[in-house]
Amino acid sequence: EDRTYPVPPVDNSGFTIQASRIAPDGSILDPEGIIVTKRNGRSPSVIYGAPYYFIAWVRAYPDWKIYCARLTTQGTVLDTAGIFISSGYYRPSVGFDGTNYLVTWHTGDIYAKRVNQDGIVLDPNPIVISNAFLEQEFPSVAFDGFNYFIVWQDDRNAGATSLDIYGARLTPDGVVLDPYGIPISMAPFVQRNPTLAFGDTNYLVVWRDRRNGIDYDIYGARVDTAGIVLDPYGIPICTASGNQEMPAVTFDGNDYIVVWHDSSNSNIFGARINRAGEVVNTFIVSSQPGDQNNPSLVHGMNDSILIAYSGWVDSISRKPVKTYRIWGKFYPFTPVEETPRYFAREAGYLEVHPNPFRNAVTIKFQIPEQGVASSQKSVVSIKIYDASGRLVRQFNHLTNYSFNQAVWNGTDDSGRRLPAGVYFCHAQLGNERMIKKVIMLQ
Repeated sequence: EDRTYPVPPVDNSGFTIQASRIAPDGSILDPEGIIVTKRNGRSPSVIYGAPYYFIAWVRAYPDWKIYCARLTTQGTVLDTAGIFISSGYYRPSVGFDGTNYLVTWHTGDIYAKRVNQDGIVLDPNPIVISNAFLEQEFPSVAFDGFNYFIVWQDDRNAGATSLDIYGARLTPDGVVLDPYGIPISMAPFVQRNPTLAFGDTNYLVVWRDRRNGIDYDIYGARVDTAGIVLDPYGIPICTASGNQEMPAVTFDGNDYIVVWHDSSNSNIFGARINRAGEVVNTFIVSSQPGDQNNPSLVHGMNDSILIAYSGWVDSISRKPVKTYRIWGKFYPFTPVEETPRYFAREAGYLEVHPNPFRNAVTIKFQIPEQGVASSQKSVVSIKIYDASGRLVRQFNHLTNYSFNQAVWNGTDDSGRRLPAGVYFCHAQLGNERMIKKVIMLQ
């Protein structure tokens, strides 16, 4: 496999598609970006299929067309004019079967074409994956070693269950094995924007789901290589309040890793799902200031995952820019990211872990040296406020130790369990006051 990570949709603002290669040590090999196309590109999708990366996108203006290109591992675009796939279509997704690439897209129906490693389109006419009643949109594709599996959102049951999630298998020869589609989720109300990954024996399909009739959650379901849905009622991956959106998924060799955007706080969260379809744990990917969205992830060397996302920045090098940048980090997170870093006692320190949490969160803090002498006891006040600013829990510590911790189990001062949502931990450490945002999941 290639020893660099392909970072998809690095830049589709200004109608330009760019990419950058990331080395396993986190070095950015193309800091200025590789220009894939300047011709009004949107909605890129990328996959590595030795010996090339394969990228497909939409040329938005003057006419909506699907193009693709090969990119070498050295960062050279081989098809600078783009390889024409089809006219008038939207939202491509790409796969690789070990020999050929696959491009799938929608225009009310779901279509696909195969492209070989020489850049030759093998299907003069599109392969019809689904042309069921009403609209089928937003396809995503993966390969299991024998067949492709393509999933999409489907409106054929409008008036009954509204938008559903369907899928179909496609052989490497271009034969659709499930011409009527496989219903993956027909829950009430709306299911949208599915994506999927294959993990040794089964696929995990994830999507945003509004079966609660209020806001969107993240749900998933495993599907085996015979097209049998193993979780017909779905796996609730995140049902926190507010809209959970933009899911992405990969397989790390042992478990599935799912990431998504939480619109209630504009952060990126993640979850680990085991092969049995159980949510093992959840974690926060990014809570940096400003909005973070459109997470994407790829499985690389030593079962590490590169998570890339778009994040807002107000300034760069003290110069106001007010724009989005592409950020990334490796999962599992490095010890520097996972383990609290205790600083010299001249400064106070506050850390909460895990965040988000379900059952309990540990609040670790350090008292600054100027705030207390080594033989003098200090009163430390920790207060938990909900999103409305109401005080719900308070801890008071009398201590003469520099490093301390408290554990909050998600209850108020009366012992009642509080609802899931965003909370704020305020700590008065000597003369310093520090605040951390805490996310409690259901």
